[in-house]
Amino acid sequence: MRTTRQLYMQDAKIWADLPYRNAIKARIEYAKQAMKQYRLERNEEGYMASEKAKRFNEELLKEIL
Repeated sequence: MRTTRQLYMQDAKIWADLPYRNAIKARIEYAKQAMKQYRLERNEEGYMASEKAKRFNEELLKEIL
């Protein structure tokens, strides 16, 4: 299992006080940024974990819209 910092390369405090939908959208964007960084680092495991987190949040967002 990966930490929030590993998945999003951010501290969870960034979205802690955001409205729920905005927090999910923020996690999607941070996961995309983390994926780019992992790609540059050639870290396939990190990339795949962040991609999975991004997809999870995208599906979650669909459910609540």
